[in-house]
Amino acid sequence: MKQKLIVFLILCVNMTMAQRIKTPIKAIDGETYKVGDRIEIGAPTNNGRYQSVLYTDRASALKVANTILGVLADTAPRHRTIPTEFADNKIRNFSGNIAFFKKEQDLVYAYVTYSSDVSLRILLDLALGLGEVKSKNANFKTVKSLDVKTSDNIVEPFSPNYNIEVVGAYGDAVKRTVTVEFTVTNKTNDEWIYYYGLSDMWEVFVDSKMVDFEGEQYTGRESSKIVIPSAIKMKFSVTFPSVLSNIEKISMVDIPMGEHRVGDTSIKTRHFGSTIFRNIPVKWNDTELNSSNNDKGYAVKVSNKDVEIEILSVVGDKASQKVNVEYSLKNTSSVNQDICLKNSYATDSDGNMYNSAYNVFINKEDCNTVPGNVKLKAFMELSGISNVTKQLEFLSLPFSIGYNSENAEIRSLKIEWK
Repeated sequence: MKQKLIVFLILCVNMTMAQRIKTPIKAIDGETYKVGDRIEIGAPTNNGRYQSVLYTDRASALKVANTILGVLADTAPRHRTIPTEFADNKIRNFSGNIAFFKKEQDLVYAYVTYSSDVSLRILLDLALGLGEVKSKNANFKTVKSLDVKTSDNIVEPFSPNYNIEVVGAYGDAVKRTVTVEFTVTNKTNDEWIYYYGLSDMWEVFVDSKMVDFEGEQYTGRESSKIVIPSAIKMKFSVTFPSVLSNIEKISMVDIPMGEHRVGDTSIKTRHFGSTIFRNIPVKWNDTELNSSNNDKGYAVKVSNKDVEIEILSVVGDKASQKVNVEYSLKNTSSVNQDICLKNSYATDSDGNMYNSAYNVFINKEDCNTVPGNVKLKAFMELSGISNVTKQLEFLSLPFSIGYNSENAEIRSLKIEWK
């Protein structure tokens, strides 16, 4: 029986590893990248950290299989788990070969081996756009290389037949959505059937994608198909749900678009591609996200309405330069929820970033089944904070409910030093 289980588990591992993509990928710089290509890391763009490159555990099929066999034999090897987090300045100018591509939430990541335990997980299009990965195209313009005065609302249209402009991006804090509005003007003398959010041949739905400067990804599903006469402008929009916070600017929006001339039924004359918007400021309404305030005045913004978080104390130890944050997490739903706490980080007024040494519930576990309408205490520790730091400007508390990633954000936490 044990041998059959071993074979089954190894087959599962092989299936999981086989989900990788090895076909060449055409990126936003117009170049095609394939497995084995050598890419070079550029400079970080977020206070010494990268926004599109993450450290991740380098799990090979052999490593996973050995772990499975060890578990069954009760001699499981202890592997060091590498937390998935944004890479720091150590990888600057590092070059490595692409091991494989992987499609996650409709976005393509390139995986590059960094060490025996660590891989770099690179959101390729965003990395190229920010210059965090150096492009093979010498003429490709990154966001930083563009003129500052024209760096907002950049548009890369899918077709020369249209003038496409960004109207604006509008956030609804209550619904946790961002709606991107844009206009499309037919520049030709012909009538064109224009569509977006649909595929080129069968006109099935194709998701639009949005990425913020923290690397969070969002999906929109609006679509339209309409005839645009010559010299006529029309307005359209795509709404992206489950936005985690009041982001000030969108890094990139990718909207699939297509066209064909009215009366022309030939598939060969149809054109399908993507229009890319970059650096779009977001205008938020005045209503705040689902939030709660404790007696210390900490406003906590939570991405999931089934969870309430309250900051209980922020206490610093002068001798060790450590700050302990104690908080409570309540499952406000009526059913049990499997909730896991993730590695957190905080920033001060100078932009210094501090990662959590741990972030656990009161029973020292990072995952718990929390019953409905029940509150559990949790705490985290931040190290390397000088006692002259009076407050944390920003604290991120990521967590997951089941398979869904969520986040809580707190601003202006005063530190009580002892």
